Amino acid sequence: NQVTITNPAGYESRNFDGKAWASSFAVGRAIPIGKVIRSVVMGSVDPFFDEKSSLYKSRVQLKIGFEIGSFREIKKEVKELVQMDGLKEKGNEKVEYYFKDLDGLGH
Repeated sequence: NQVTITNPAGYESRNFDGKAWASSFAVGRAIPIGKVIRSVVMGSVDPFFDEKSSLYKSRVQLKIGFEIGSFREIKKEVKELVQMDGLKEKGNEKVEYYFKDLDGLGH
């Protein structure tokens, strides 16, 4: 990653303009909160941490977030609403219909 970090006056020695590795080893856990939302807790360690070029202030990070876990159910509902049987044939009929118009143009 190309990174430019400029620190406030008095901390110019920490300024960095160049390339830096952005990597981490992480371990996480999803914690259900009801049927739809779950909390995600993740701890990570940056093996290439360098105080001058890292995007974070510490080698170790703890991240907490939330995730909507109903995407699978929504996808299943959409698949049930859209009948896949015969959809390909209908598409081929439309393509043939448009090619029919092109044949009349001398192609």
